[in-house]
Amino acid sequence: VVNTLNRMGKDCVIHLDPEQARFVRKSELADGHQVWCCLKKDSLFDEYLIESMNANNIGFSLNLESLEKALKSALAIGAHPVA
Repeated sequence: VVNTLNRMGKDCVIHLDPEQARFVRKSELADGHQVWCCLKKDSLFDEYLIESMNANNIGFSLNLESLEKALKSALAIGAHPVA
């Protein structure tokens, strides 16, 4: 998901709520297109708890290129477990 969204632009808005994570990528063009993906919490996390004073919703934007690099690094570390 991150790789695909990253190809469309560098920034993404992520909305987390108690049941799911939504990735929203708005087009930088004037046409107003947007791409979004909604994933259930169980498909992303083993443990997941979201609490906030905003009806348990958290939203933020982040650079997809940085997120993709962090995920690749985590996968590489996970492939070589420390004894």
